[in-house]
Amino acid sequence: MSRAPQAVELGVRAVFSLPLNHSAVAIGTLDLYRDRTGPLTESDRSFAFPAADAITTALLALQAQDSGDGLGASWLDEAETDHEEVHQATGMIMVHLGVDPHHALARLRAYAFSHGQTVTEAAFDVIAGRIRFRD
Repeated sequence: MSRAPQAVELGVRAVFSLPLNHSAVAIGTLDLYRDRTGPLTESDRSFAFPAADAITTALLALQAQDSGDGLGASWLDEAETDHEEVHQATGMIMVHLGVDPHHALARLRAYAFSHGQTVTEAAFDVIAGRIRFRD
């Protein structure tokens, strides 16, 4: 089920997804929504990227802290493996376009949003060969 039409109905006009990652560990994204179109301003970026870094640090600390119930570690492990198809599709897009992982993931997200799909749905289409990115 696509969330894009619902977001537009709520007044969302721009979406920004910032990666939450550290070295080779991809944890997820910090998704920001705005009621007007256009790119993030320099001021927005000066707050958004440090916020993403702080969230990443907090999540990694949560994973490292084992309170005995394993809640932190199991949540992070699930977040890393829950979207294997997105990682695979991102790699395929990297090959299709000859771009870095961040650019490839941004293209996948943009495609999904513009076609009323979730990123996971678009990833399955890339893997199945129904979508092939070209410059």
